[in-house]
Amino acid sequence: MRAAAPLLFAALLTAFPVPALAVAGSSPPSGSDDLAKQRAELEARGVPSYVWQIGSDGAATHRQTGLVCPAAVGSFVRVKPTTFDRRGLDVGCDYETELGASVTLYLTQRHGQSVDDDLAKAQTELGQYHPDYTLLPAGPEGALSDDAAWRRAMYDAHKGTTHSGIWIRDLSGWTLEYRATYATGSTAEAVAVMETLTKQAVTTAGTHLSACAAAAPIERKGTEDSSSSSVMAMTLMSAVPDDSAPAQAENWCVEPVTDEIGPTVFWRNIASDEHSGAVDRLTIDDDKGQDTIVIAGAPLLSIVDDQSGHKDLPLAHVATLTRGTKVYILAIYRGRPSAADVFGLARDLFGGKRQPLAVRDGKNVTVTMPQETH
Repeated sequence: MRAAAPLLFAALLTAFPVPALAVAGSSPPSGSDDLAKQRAELEARGVPSYVWQIGSDGAATHRQTGLVCPAAVGSFVRVKPTTFDRRGLDVGCDYETELGASVTLYLTQRHGQSVDDDLAKAQTELGQYHPDYTLLPAGPEGALSDDAAWRRAMYDAHKGTTHSGIWIRDLSGWTLEYRATYATGSTAEAVAVMETLTKQAVTTAGTHLSACAAAAPIERKGTEDSSSSSVMAMTLMSAVPDDSAPAQAENWCVEPVTDEIGPTVFWRNIASDEHSGAVDRLTIDDDKGQDTIVIAGAPLLSIVDDQSGHKDLPLAHVATLTRGTKVYILAIYRGRPSAADVFGLARDLFGGKRQPLAVRDGKNVTVTMPQETH
């Protein structure tokens, strides 16, 4: 019922003469033919590996939110996890029975509209695809636990032999939605499936999204520092790995972006601390694989500012990209850059309009500084 909007991203050219990374998770466990088939289907549909991960038990985990769609719930078997926007911000899991009943779970990031708006849109879509469906009067059929949190619309179809419904509620700023179709009088089994899936959604995605929503707001007014003296000093320092730094705890939240910036996702790590600094990342996907640009606070680089008498400058942030043993130092920012700025950096780098500031090769323990392109 949903149409995936085609998205474009500049083709990988010659900025980094390194083969694109293989898509993560493309090698299934031996003997897992069903899982291998599901992974192959995901890759064939162009679904980035940073959207869905199929576990050894067949459960599909949505990486943007932590939502878990089990392989089966009762007699309902999951057909496939789906993404509608190629970024993982509008996804679904289809469940069906051998008798033709179906329950589909959707989870979608909202952009200012209310859940009532989403219900109205869902009803319009259903009317377009099924003009023969008749809206039923409000009643107890299909009521879910915590019914007050849900918006519900029930329909009669196929001359009274089938009932269909739409259920919608808020989930920490995202919209959790079900669409179910089943034989008239078989509401209980469909409701039981939705109850089970809702418990999963609330404990997984709900918990994660609540933490993301509660994280303190941040300012993204960082500007790139391209002065020769600063770039030289900071690039050399950033090219030296800091083995004393604590491991970065990870709890990634998808940051909403106003403008469509291609098949990419911009993330904020809310688990960062004062030692490892604030961390963002931009995940970039195309048919050949994916790359991730990491933008991390660099307090050590600010020592240079202090010693040179520039104590009022914002915390320096360094953008890097890792491929194998090589770490590409891409840019230095004064302050935390916006998603649009990081996307512009990626576009120019992958489009061959600029080169990295330095490349650290961990295998050969070398640091090189490519000359700037014209």
